[in-house]
Amino acid sequence: MRIVSHHFRPAAVLAILLPWAAHAGPAEDAIRAAIAEQTGGAVGVDAVHATPAAGIFEVVSGHQVFHVDASGRYALIDGRMVDMRERRDLTAARLEALRPAGAPIAFDALPLELAIKTVRGNGSRRLAVFEDPSCPMCQRQQAALARLDDVTLYTFTYPVIA
Repeated sequence: MRIVSHHFRPAAVLAILLPWAAHAGPAEDAIRAAIAEQTGGAVGVDAVHATPAAGIFEVVSGHQVFHVDASGRYALIDGRMVDMRERRDLTAARLEALRPAGAPIAFDALPLELAIKTVRGNGSRRLAVFEDPSCPMCQRQQAALARLDDVTLYTFTYPVIA
């Protein structure tokens, strides 16, 4: 029994890993090349893996994981479809098309309970700010906002830069 379990573990690991390895190689190289071509080399690729969904590949770039089609042109990044060549968020374009023309977003419709609330002075004016804590421009914006008085700031953190 001990001999069987001794040989069973490596065999089980190989059985799990071999399907992934079978998809590596030429497909991985093609995806790497396609992403380099589509983005002009702006996106580094650390690893590419096939997924259970036909024609969809997982891409690891630094600490980011996203998915691309076999052409490397279209990517799913944080649930949004992106045209890598045109550098365009197709999901945003579609959502904008679905939104009634000129329809503003009511301030009270924002999920204010999810924001970091800061009251300065009497807080009579309200301002919603969407920022990435790692973004240098957002940090400069915070410095400018610090000079405001009589305002209630609702800061929604939105991590874009990892």
